[in-house]
Amino acid sequence: MNSNNKVMPLANLNEITQDSLFFCFFIEIKKKLTNIDSKYYLSAFIKQLSSIFFREMELALEYYEEYSELEDYKDFYQKVKNERNKIKKTIVNSKTSKGKINDLGIDYNNQIYDMQIYVNLANELLDFNIEGYNEYKDEDFDFWNNLYLFPRKILEKSLDRNWDIIFKNLMSHLSSVLKEIEEKTISKEYSYSSYKLFKHCLNLTNEDKTFILFRFRLLKSILLFDKVFLKGNVVMSNSDDRIFNFDLKNYLRKYKAIVIAIIGNDLMCLKTPFSTNLIKELDSILPPDFYKINRKLRNHIHYVDEIFPLSIKEEETLDKYQPLYLNYIYEKILKNINIHIDTECMAMSKAVQECRNKNMSVDEIKEKYQQYYLKYYYQLIEED
Repeated sequence: MNSNNKVMPLANLNEITQDSLFFCFFIEIKKKLTNIDSKYYLSAFIKQLSSIFFREMELALEYYEEYSELEDYKDFYQKVKNERNKIKKTIVNSKTSKGKINDLGIDYNNQIYDMQIYVNLANELLDFNIEGYNEYKDEDFDFWNNLYLFPRKILEKSLDRNWDIIFKNLMSHLSSVLKEIEEKTISKEYSYSSYKLFKHCLNLTNEDKTFILFRFRLLKSILLFDKVFLKGNVVMSNSDDRIFNFDLKNYLRKYKAIVIAIIGNDLMCLKTPFSTNLIKELDSILPPDFYKINRKLRNHIHYVDEIFPLSIKEEETLDKYQPLYLNYIYEKILKNINIHIDTECMAMSKAVQECRNKNMSVDEIKEKYQQYYLKYYYQLIEED
């Protein structure tokens, strides 16, 4: 990239190009997926951090005076800042999360059907409907479409190649990856109770429960996609210079560093027995320099600041302990929730689906759901 007064360091250029490259790579993967559940799940994975990358790219281009690249995006700046602020805020202090809990009528103390859960074909929990609630109501699709085009423009400017052909050739070698994504993210939706979800966990506060509802998908998706994509061994460009390499493993390592920083900040702010004990347990199994190295990589999102590439030893430390950190929290959460799809749950799920199919209003659902629930409940009893 050229600039009038400042020259972007090679390491920074590599970082911004790599982020653009693999962001575009995920968009191409999404296009190739045929199942709508899989498309949605990958979209949530992409969308949450896209505003971070856009905002940092914007700051870098302003700093290095590449204003020509920003002209089409000036109207989006404030919305990007707002989206980025959603991610930066902890769950404890988030008005958005509290608002969603209230709007959905989540009741941790009474067994009512107040939520939806999504379970894949292997009966693994994928998500709740809490985090994404109202995210697509009055969604500004033009905003997100333009946001997703921005990294492509950066990519075309920094590396003059025919990316349509490159991505087409790459996709032709990733049929097994696409298949595995769909196998792991096709989901069944069930009506469920937040009371039932946490009924065996008397040690959890309501704040702990809200943390789990809003961060579970973030944890599950990075673990799932990290495992699936690294099987594909995607390396877009390799050179003898360690700075100028584009490797999906590098990108996902940074993605995990960001997720760990988000989760870690939440746990520090919770200050509950659950979070305090979890932090102590992690500290006992992680090396003393883990958080420092992870923070160093996480800070590579700041393209304006001088970027110092990780050493091989630092990369090895993160490759060993990032999965341990994420899996440890994930397993702790699984031990603290109860997923049991019984006859009552299935009957209520079918009743809710019938109400949706008939486009009933809220008042009509309140009037009819019990009738539909009993109909399906007795049908299921007879089938057994």
